[in-house]
Amino acid sequence: MKFKLLYLFILPALLMVSCKEDEDADNKQHEDWVIEDFILTYYPNEKPTESGLYIMNDNAGTGATPSENDYVLINYTSRYVETFKIFDTSWKSVANAQGISTRTTMSCEGPYKIQVKYMFEGLKQGLFSMQEGDSARLIIPSALYKGDFTPVYTDIRLYKVIPDIKQFEAQQLAQYLNTNYQKTLADSTTTGVTGLYYLPSVEGTGNLPVAEDSVTVKYNLSFLPYSDGKYLNVPARAIDKSDAFTFVIGSGSVITGFEGAIKLMKKGGKATVIIPYYRGYGEDPYTGGGQQITVPGYTTLIYELEITDIK
Repeated sequence: MKFKLLYLFILPALLMVSCKEDEDADNKQHEDWVIEDFILTYYPNEKPTESGLYIMNDNAGTGATPSENDYVLINYTSRYVETFKIFDTSWKSVANAQGISTRTTMSCEGPYKIQVKYMFEGLKQGLFSMQEGDSARLIIPSALYKGDFTPVYTDIRLYKVIPDIKQFEAQQLAQYLNTNYQKTLADSTTTGVTGLYYLPSVEGTGNLPVAEDSVTVKYNLSFLPYSDGKYLNVPARAIDKSDAFTFVIGSGSVITGFEGAIKLMKKGGKATVIIPYYRGYGEDPYTGGGQQITVPGYTTLIYELEITDIK
C-alpha cells in the first residue's frame, strides 16, 4: 500500500518534468528557427562563434580591447530578433521615441558605464572581439542572455576601455576642473569633506546650517563629462532636478558630499559642487530617489545648489 501511495506522488511529478522538457524542446526549436531565418535574410554569409553568437564588427577602432575586470563606456540598443521591438537602450532620443524612457534615468543617458564581468555572457563575448572605437551588431541566443528562448540583437559602440577606474575618474575630474574653473585636484575644500569642490556664486545671508537644522534646497544634478580626445566625447549629462527638497542636517539621509556642501551655504546662497564618488554613492551602482535615478559605481557628481530656507 505504501508503494502505491508513493507511486501516486511520483507519477505526477514525472509527468510535469516530461511536459517541461517537451515545452523547452519546442521553444528551443522555435528559437533556432527564428535565428536561422534572421541570419539567412539579413546576414547570409555570417557564421556563428562556437557559443552560437553572431558578431558583425565594423573594425573601425584602433584602441584597447576590454578584459573581464575592465570597465567600459558603451552605447547600445537592444531589440528582439523576432519582433524587432526595442526593449533597452542607452540613447535618450531612442528611448523617448519608443516610449521606454520610464526606465531608470541612467539607462537612457549613455554612454553606459559598467564593469565587463557584470554583463550578460553574449555582450561580454562581443566586447572581447572589439577595440575602442568599434561598433558591432551582436545576434545573441537566449542561452547567452536570459535563457528564456528569446534571442536578441544588440547594436553596440565601444567608446572607452578603462583598466583603472579610480585613475580614470581622477584624470577626467582634473581635466574638467582645469578647463572650466582653472583649478586642480589639490584645490578641494578643507572644511572636513575631503575631495569636495565647492564653487560659490551667491553668498546668501544669515547663519550657516548646523546639526538638526532643517534645510530646503533646490538642485540640478549631472554626471561628470568625459573626453579622451579620440573616441570619447560625453558632455555633462543632466540626470535630475528638484524644485524643493528638505532634509535635516546630521540625519544621514543624504550623501556626505551633499551635506558637506550645504553646511558651507547660507539662506539664498548658490553654488556649484563637484563630488567625487568616494563622497557620493561610492564604488557600487546605486538606484533610488523619487525618479529612480541609477548612478553607476565610481561616478563623479556635479550639483547646482540653491538654499531657499534654513530652520
